[in-house]
Amino acid sequence: MKNLVEKLKINQLARPMTEGEVANTYPLSILSKWDRFRKKDYDQNLLNVPKSYPQIYVHIPFCSSGCSYCFYDTNVGKSVEEQKRYTDNLKKEMDLRTDKISSSVSCGASIYFGGGTPTRLNKNLLGELIDYVSQSFPLQNEGSFTVETSPETCTAEKVELLLQKGVNRISMGAQTLEDRLLKKLGRAHSSQQSLDAIKRLRESGIAIFNMDLIYGLPSQTESSFLSDVRTLVRKGVPEFTLYHLRINPSAHLRDYENDLEKQLSMFANARDFLIDARYSQTRPLHFVKKDYLAKSKKYKSAPTSDQRNNQRKGFVLGFGSSAVSQIGDYLFKNKQGLIKYSLAVESKKIPGEKQFKLSKRDNEARCLIQNLTQKGKLDIKEYQKRFGNLTVEVEGKLTKIRKLGFVESKERNKLKLTDEGWICADMIERYFYP
Repeated sequence: MKNLVEKLKINQLARPMTEGEVANTYPLSILSKWDRFRKKDYDQNLLNVPKSYPQIYVHIPFCSSGCSYCFYDTNVGKSVEEQKRYTDNLKKEMDLRTDKISSSVSCGASIYFGGGTPTRLNKNLLGELIDYVSQSFPLQNEGSFTVETSPETCTAEKVELLLQKGVNRISMGAQTLEDRLLKKLGRAHSSQQSLDAIKRLRESGIAIFNMDLIYGLPSQTESSFLSDVRTLVRKGVPEFTLYHLRINPSAHLRDYENDLEKQLSMFANARDFLIDARYSQTRPLHFVKKDYLAKSKKYKSAPTSDQRNNQRKGFVLGFGSSAVSQIGDYLFKNKQGLIKYSLAVESKKIPGEKQFKLSKRDNEARCLIQNLTQKGKLDIKEYQKRFGNLTVEVEGKLTKIRKLGFVESKERNKLKLTDEGWICADMIERYFYP
């Protein structure tokens, strides 16, 4: 692992995250370069929304506690009245947008409630909101409906509600099974609550559920992280997302220094164990038990503007504070913060704050990233059908990572990530940012 770290550092593939890098998804990773929101551009592009929305995202910014590593738009300890004001404004925002879209546009392929912690909402408010979203954007047949949760809010009552409302996938952030680390992170749950919630989900009949874990935490050991993974596999978790601790300047843990070698070793060991336990690595951080692969493909994870398979399928409508929409070649980000968002919507204004127009170079980069580092393979001929010959810059980068042993070509004009490439795929992804 030491040689891999040296290789990454020498070739400048290992670098700290910047403050704007709230996600490893370009161009969300460069928010500082976005333009201010222009309603004229938004209105014009909204006319281009296809007859069925591929993806709907709803942001719920409420949490039980403030986590020391978190840099997302979240709020702790809000009252039911404050929650109601927010959910009412979500409905108003949906009305503002759908008024501008043709009435023939009425369905979506997936709905995703993220946050924050959506199940932190009052049960009645959560049920009413799900009903409103489902009526506004009815799912196509076999569509995916995901709701994020946390162990302390994944109660029997909430799980029963979600199933009644048609939710078929739940994603839970356990992060670690070490109570001492949970306390350091400011989490509101215990390891036993995580195990109880898993048992509850397994017995509920939910189609599939995901468990988030973080590695590289302060004082976390390689053996303790692997022990967490082993325990959760024994408990029957069908889907894992393994995140490394992201050190962002806006988070409370901003002064903590990651040990890159230790972090990569943690992931590599967990990856080996999961593959031996009959899990497939479907994306860089994502593992699915082979018995659940078909369900995982049907009930997808977080929304993304998909640039795979040489197709421009990037239509995402995001609602709520800080939510991002993609309509064609434009991305629009909502105002961040409850007050700014609420005041805009209550004034009957689209709550836009920033926008970004994707250039040809941006789309090339997104296609490369989402194929090579998300899907694990790149068909160069298919890429060239859309964008033409590889630019000198792109060809040079592909040649470099191939020489470094991160990709290989066993078939002409087709590249695949190697084992080392999968281990550091997120770093390779950022290497291809324009």
